[in-house]
Amino acid sequence: MARKKKTGEKQSSFEELMERLEDIAGELESGELGLEKAIARYEEGVKCYQQCHKILSDAEKKVEILTRGETGELEAVPFEGAAAADEASEDENDASLF
Repeated sequence: MARKKKTGEKQSSFEELMERLEDIAGELESGELGLEKAIARYEEGVKCYQQCHKILSDAEKKVEILTRGETGELEAVPFEGAAAADEASEDENDASLF
């Protein structure tokens, strides 16, 4: 059964969540679980996926590339990959309107 987090218990790491997702996928693919247990594992997998997605989104927001400015000083510049992905997403949304 899915383990609930107690107040003060540390949050699982990305690696731990991915490992758990792999275990859940293996259990589901085996076909040996009953319907109720399969549904419970699936729900747990969705929660793990959502936590992984949040961790990755938070990490992406923190990524910056250090570059030299006009004065030669190092300055933090937002990672352009995130901006390009946002623009592509906006373009897709705009295209779906027509």
